[in-house]
Amino acid sequence: MTVLRRLALTALATAATALAGPQPYSIQPHSNAHFELRAYKTGLMSGKKHVFRFDRFEGRLAFDPEHVKDSSVAFTVDSDSIVCLDDWVGEKDRGKILDEARGNMLAVKKFPQMRFESTSFEPAGADAYKVTGHLTIRDKTQDVTVSLKMHREGEALLFDGESVVSLTDYGLKPPSAAFGMIGTKNEMDVSFALRAEPGKE
Repeated sequence: MTVLRRLALTALATAATALAGPQPYSIQPHSNAHFELRAYKTGLMSGKKHVFRFDRFEGRLAFDPEHVKDSSVAFTVDSDSIVCLDDWVGEKDRGKILDEARGNMLAVKKFPQMRFESTSFEPAGADAYKVTGHLTIRDKTQDVTVSLKMHREGEALLFDGESVVSLTDYGLKPPSAAFGMIGTKNEMDVSFALRAEPGKE
């Protein structure tokens, strides 16, 4: 190999390295995607749970499988897109549950969005990752850790995961009724399955 060719290959390798890095993806609602909150009952309704789905959300993912720690994600949920999926109550009671969630808990008119922005992105096993970041609900921001699994489908990235959120961390009192005989646990589960398509950050 001539010196000139060696220099040319070195320059190409250097350029390729410079171009490498986290690739941008866009997260949007999809037919197979979901973002849900699950609140568990206590007392007389122990074993029951409220399931809330949010239909509008968006985000951006910058992912580098070779250097995972350089990856990041930011995600926004439209609080007003909340839907109650409880199938163990009647339509009237489901409406009351939704009104409580929209009005007293999330205050969607005053705080129209929930936001998450990562501060660290770490591998946690085969196709598994631990993502830590700031979660803002209403006017409170707390650090949370999200466990997720990710795999490719063509050019897209599919990922699902979960986390736990404490109501009192956000200044919220777990709802109760019947003089306290029916309550709600302080910890809520966050569950999601999302699709990220290649695109601009």
